[in-house]
Amino acid sequence: MNSKETSRNYKSVLLFFIVAVVALVAVSGKLLVVECAPVKSDAIVVLSGLDPDRPKEAALLYHEGYADTVIITTPALQGHELGYAQEGISLVPREDLFKELMVKKKFQSLT
Repeated sequence: MNSKETSRNYKSVLLFFIVAVVALVAVSGKLLVVECAPVKSDAIVVLSGLDPDRPKEAALLYHEGYADTVIITTPALQGHELGYAQEGISLVPREDLFKELMVKKKFQSLT
């Protein structure tokens, strides 16, 4: 093999890996989504991100009676607190949430 053929083979292999990585990235998000019917639960947990609709969906599930508690991690998008309030979502300060969880955990360990 001369250097021209080696270079061409190297470029072909590199192109294959780039296409494979792009294809994997394109479908990886779909692999993380699970579509199933909601069921009655102890709590609805919302992992905040760049999608401000997640808490709204949690509020809808809450109002439909799927859980008595909604836990939302710190919102990534600042300024959406007013929108949450309009949907009936109140954000509990992190410190208060941790205190409440610690009290419940201690209580559960005593019973």
